[in-house]
Amino acid sequence: MTSRIFTTISLLLCGLLPWAPSASAAPQLQVTPPQQEFGRQARNLGNYPFAFKLKNVGDQPVKIDSIRGGCACLAVTLPKSEIPPGEEVELSAVFHSAGYEGHIEKAIFLASNDETSRMRVLSFHVFLPYSSVGLRFNPHCYRIPVQRAGKALKASPVVENCNPSGVINLTAVTLPDGWRCATPFPVAVKAESCSAPIEVIRDDGTPLPPNAELLFVFKTDSPKQPDLKAVLVPAKHLPPSSTPSSAAKAAPQTSPVPPPS
Repeated sequence: MTSRIFTTISLLLCGLLPWAPSASAAPQLQVTPPQQEFGRQARNLGNYPFAFKLKNVGDQPVKIDSIRGGCACLAVTLPKSEIPPGEEVELSAVFHSAGYEGHIEKAIFLASNDETSRMRVLSFHVFLPYSSVGLRFNPHCYRIPVQRAGKALKASPVVENCNPSGVINLTAVTLPDGWRCATPFPVAVKAESCSAPIEVIRDDGTPLPPNAELLFVFKTDSPKQPDLKAVLVPAKHLPPSSTPSSAAKAAPQTSPVPPPS
């Protein structure tokens, strides 16, 4: 028996007997780091360059089928679309941050022939300083678009708290005639965070005139900012201005909209 084992090992070493079948050759993409973290910034630098290392740790070429940034603010560069086994390339990107504030998360979508993960999402995180304090709408626009939802009309304003600490509560809302709020109050808005969308609905679905601006007002528990005002507008007729105008049609028991302070 010992003689047979010795003979078999000798034949394997000499290459006269085949080895057991190995796993199928395949490409395998390794990305480092898994995400890029820039943390809290004292000021907005305007451009944030960053990079990821893409290495083929498999035994067949990795082919990059497509790569794209999650928005126009990301410029992405990859020197080649095929990575041989054992080789590494650098994916470089720049986040153009003009106009951005608060917690920012951006993604790069990378598709390849790596069967273990066909689509990779490479993420970038940064916190940029706010240009204001207190509550505001997010995105920073005081004209809230109205969409059709079945037979009803619906708007979904999101409120952001720009303060570095503390919670501000939305306690009530004054709406135009025929509108109701489906979100229960109070709505807590934590520091440096956004609320969930607040659902404002008109059940009868009466369409807004093309140039309508319907005032609504959130009441808050903040002595410094007791009111937060905005207007509802038709989604396809968004005016260019970012603050409510004095031409806004007032809701019951309210006055025309002044620019937010």
